[in-house]
Amino acid sequence: MSLFKHKSATNEDVAGGGDCSMFGLTLDQLKELIQLRGKELMEKLNSSDYNGVEGVLEKLKVDKNKGLDSNNQQDLEQRRIAYGKNQIPRKQISHIPLTSAWRREHQFRHAVEESDKTPTSVLRDKRIQQIPVIELVVGDLCFIKSGDFLPADGLIVQANDLKVDQSSITGETDLIKKNQNEDVALFSGTEVKEGNGQMVVIGVGPNSYVGYVVSLLQAPADS
Repeated sequence: MSLFKHKSATNEDVAGGGDCSMFGLTLDQLKELIQLRGKELMEKLNSSDYNGVEGVLEKLKVDKNKGLDSNNQQDLEQRRIAYGKNQIPRKQISHIPLTSAWRREHQFRHAVEESDKTPTSVLRDKRIQQIPVIELVVGDLCFIKSGDFLPADGLIVQANDLKVDQSSITGETDLIKKNQNEDVALFSGTEVKEGNGQMVVIGVGPNSYVGYVVSLLQAPADS
């Protein structure tokens, strides 16, 4: 199942923003992290609001040794209600000029479609499982490796010589080194070029960086 292939879905269906009282972070708090970079991100992440990646795991009720419980459908559904579904409603994007921005938009969409093609590896029930990208929820622990297109936004839990191509969303041509101490954020639609690691999902669907970019691309058609 693709993030973009459910044409009947609306923003209201997938956006989240519902009751998050059972968790220690709101949707807006997670979206704030997604918008930050570098030193600014690390300062915010290490503040008392989040208490680092370990604090985020605790607030999202994630046991990093077990992952989420795939049999606890109530918990998984509550995460979708609070933080959204990993699905972006497709709308017609029209009147995009044939410029460098147009070419980058197609590069971006290619990256997103690639992230949809294969199941993603997650830790659930104390074991590694393959699940469809659309079933990812905030709090899932994803295993990532060279060649993967990231299916959601996340924070690094563990990394081994991890380098990511972020050109599809930022235009940066150099590979970006990612680790727990300096650049901990990972973005949907980007490609792991070297190394491997594990991330905790903090942004899905319209509330991910992909969702943010898609909303910008759709703005002229919606106005």
